[in-house]
Amino acid sequence: MEWEEVHGGDKAKLTKAYATYLNNLAKETESDDSPSKNFTIDLADEHTITIETDEGTAVRLGPVPYRPQDESTKVEIYIQFAMTIGKRTKDGSENYLISKSSTEMVYLKLIETDGEEARERVQGLHFDFDLNGDQANGDDGEQDANHPIFHAQYNPNCVDTSALKHWDPAEHERSYPAFPRIPCPPFDVVSVGYMILNDHLPDTIIESRGWPSEEIIQEHIPRFPEESFEHGFGGQKMVSESWYVHHCIRDDGTPILDENRHRPI
Repeated sequence: MEWEEVHGGDKAKLTKAYATYLNNLAKETESDDSPSKNFTIDLADEHTITIETDEGTAVRLGPVPYRPQDESTKVEIYIQFAMTIGKRTKDGSENYLISKSSTEMVYLKLIETDGEEARERVQGLHFDFDLNGDQANGDDGEQDANHPIFHAQYNPNCVDTSALKHWDPAEHERSYPAFPRIPCPPFDVVSVGYMILNDHLPDTIIESRGWPSEEIIQEHIPRFPEESFEHGFGGQKMVSESWYVHHCIRDDGTPILDENRHRPI
């Protein structure tokens, strides 16, 4: 399918959608940041919009309990992301679709050093997706075989120290290899937010049967295009929310979900 032309109005819709999502996510995780100030959206060309966190900044969430309802250990989570987005119209509705995505996240543990509050790197991951396969090309331009369409890689140093607020946590001394590239459900900054709420604040999801509010997922939040699911999945739709065991179920065991609190395919 061809991509349609994009204009300033499309940029405005996406800016509002992501600002609303990020600010609501910060609110749910009791962060005092305003993450809507930390990203830029541009018209890259007549068919493409790009969005990415500004240099030296990150979306900061938390502190949240490392384990649900256990205040003894808390973490802050820093996220950087970049996306390439196009537009298609289907059934009379404008759909914004992700053609390329990279999302990086680092967990910092709240600690005390010599009586002073500090942070320690404890975990880090980055998630990649490329509809057109550009990321599957090696440094020599050759195709990199067996490259997962959606994948995650472990790297606790993937968010640069300059973006970690006023903290200066030491980087992990180990150098982490490029493998394994772990196949995973589609992850962008929205999917990462849903994972964080499920991991650390699950009651917000359980009580709402999905995202904590209908406002958090605006109608113009981009989704992954259908063709990204055509290879290897037999046409199945794969959305990160579907990979969770939801606590509200019917008598037949199927989950009770609020359709207004989930991102459509």
